[in-house]
Amino acid sequence: MEHSLKSPALTLLLFWVLLGGTLLAQANAGDDKPDLPAPAPKKLELPWTADQIKQAMKKGQSVKFKITSQSPEGTQVGYMTQEILEVGDKTYTIQTSLSKADGSSAGRPTKEEKNWESLTTGLEFTEKNTSISEEKAKVEAGEFTCKVYTFKQSDESGKLTIDYFFISDKPGQLAKLSQKKETPTESSSYVMELVEIKE
Repeated sequence: MEHSLKSPALTLLLFWVLLGGTLLAQANAGDDKPDLPAPAPKKLELPWTADQIKQAMKKGQSVKFKITSQSPEGTQVGYMTQEILEVGDKTYTIQTSLSKADGSSAGRPTKEEKNWESLTTGLEFTEKNTSISEEKAKVEAGEFTCKVYTFKQSDESGKLTIDYFFISDKPGQLAKLSQKKETPTESSSYVMELVEIKE
């Protein structure tokens, strides 16, 4: 899912928004030197490496999240369960199942085979748009010490804030993800909370 003001998702792709500004005048009039590009924002590392996530992933592991979304149209509640079906040297296979608030199925499960390089794709944070803190997250699955990455984005269409609660001692696992979107005309939110984890 993209880090956009349009829709939330589990894996988010960050994109940078220039908030505007003006070019500074050259120190010396008539300077013919080309403008140098601004230095790239410093990247922030995740709490764990891709290798640590790979080593921690085992066949049969599963997580279940409660998903609550609120918009002007109302509140919707559902569940998402993800299970690791296979783990290989180069790839792993994951099955995703969605269910409604009453527990009934919301469609057929989907299976995906992914390569290990995709584990952290899209989770690229920088000092420019993200702050990091440590917090205990209390969810239905338990209480977890988390590194909280707070991503903020603002442009002419509105503001977006996403908090990722990465479980410090469980590589690759989220305790919670919350997203709040505000536009000039409305606001909405999306929250995923871990309700069950099988290791």
